[in-house]
Amino acid sequence: MKYAKFGDNHVLRLERGEEVVETITAFVREKAVKAGSVSGIGAVADVTLGFYDPETKEYHKEIFMGSYEIANICGSVSTLGGEEMLHIHATIADRNHQVSAGHLFSATVSVTLEVLITQFPGVIERKMDEAIGLNLMDLD
Repeated sequence: MKYAKFGDNHVLRLERGEEVVETITAFVREKAVKAGSVSGIGAVADVTLGFYDPETKEYHKEIFMGSYEIANICGSVSTLGGEEMLHIHATIADRNHQVSAGHLFSATVSVTLEVLITQFPGVIERKMDEAIGLNLMDLD
């Protein structure tokens, strides 16, 4: 991965073979980004997306083998128990322009991935919402 910083903005270029979620998470932890937004585009392979079912409070994962364009990655950076965490979704398209989207669990960069992280001042902490079954942003 290569990166540059412009004020409170980080621009990352992930390289072929890097795991997307692991690499971005390691970056925000190294740079102590405790609140921010994430966006990106690029090309990946072997993608795992998830759909959260509020009735069962479980993610249903689907694995997409092969190569895909990332039409969009968007998400947030916050903290859970004081540790930086990433929450991102992705929209991917196959060679026939068929699109799938969901919570991004994993993907491997196949060509490149351009990621923009806007860092906010302060900290956004997450806490468990038992009714929903997820760690939500605590904005109270």
